[in-house]
Amino acid sequence: MKLVTAIIHWLSEFPKSVVSADCNLSQFVTPFMIYNLFKFLFNEVDFNVPFEMSLDELFQLPYCELPYSFANQFNQVGSHNIISQIRILEMILANHFQNTLNNPDQIPDINLHRLILHQNATEITKYCKALVLIGTYTSKLSTVGLTTIEFLADEDKNMLEDIMAQRQRSYNKEIVPYFQSDIENRSNDAEVASSDQASNNGSAPDYIDQDDLKLLRWKVRLYEGVIYTLTMSKEPN
Repeated sequence: MKLVTAIIHWLSEFPKSVVSADCNLSQFVTPFMIYNLFKFLFNEVDFNVPFEMSLDELFQLPYCELPYSFANQFNQVGSHNIISQIRILEMILANHFQNTLNNPDQIPDINLHRLILHQNATEITKYCKALVLIGTYTSKLSTVGLTTIEFLADEDKNMLEDIMAQRQRSYNKEIVPYFQSDIENRSNDAEVASSDQASNNGSAPDYIDQDDLKLLRWKVRLYEGVIYTLTMSKEPN
């Protein structure tokens, strides 16, 4: 699935990321990986869940990949472990969104049982979209998440930007177009001013160095990321 690959590539760009660029889908949706990703992205308060043992110890316990197979005692124990892990992950995720999102309608609806146990395609897509929301808005590393998108390959970057754009349209239909038109107007004004100056000087306009152009584009993307964060912080009418 291309979306999963794009998400993995993006998360692997975070400094000291727990996700490697060569991670596959089966590894990506294990309880151990999801827990470590939550630890990497979430605040400590999100992990205040009632449990009789340390969470790190729980997610180090073995589990069977086919939890509904009870052919032997190990599978029974492994099945119990993975169900406990999923239950804790659900509580951690619920805490995180309750602590960071004011509007309940913004909270993604993800079935972690179907995601982890069955690798259900619908739940995988929902999980990936939720990670974009987390990594660019609700996470303690949201600023990093916004900036690293710019350094992805075009196909991966376009997928993530499409998800962000869909969420912008869902929660704010006025502010984003205003800022986008403002950016376009500023850009057009700058081009006109540059053209007029070149005409007055009787010479051809100067060309921007490629490195300077890349830096300028990066700053524009950073600015757009700030706009995205501002629009996401506003509740829909």
